[in-house]
Amino acid sequence: MKERNGIPMIGFGTSGLGDKAHEAIATALEVGYRHLDTAQSYGTEETIGRVLRDSALPRSAVFLTTKISDANLSGDRFVPSVRQSLDRLGTDHVDLLLIHWPSPATPCRLPTT
Repeated sequence: MKERNGIPMIGFGTSGLGDKAHEAIATALEVGYRHLDTAQSYGTEETIGRVLRDSALPRSAVFLTTKISDANLSGDRFVPSVRQSLDRLGTDHVDLLLIHWPSPATPCRLPTT
């Protein structure tokens, strides 16, 4: 599928897949999707990691997006939650990291490095 600035123009969303997640994600990759969209709250990060390990595709061939839950926006939870997502995905990086449903009740105070 076509890319624009390195990002595939069509992505496969993984919210709400339930017990069909593995089959759906594997099929998406088989038919040519190269952008997988997940979130900490979707429950599909582990499945995506498994499907990617089982596929013949190199990690560089798939654009991964995940989202940080609003429950993990505080400075002490943000970085650990990103590390957990990376562990679940079985990768050392994602290509796009987003804040999922920012909450005005939970100010985002990212740690400084």
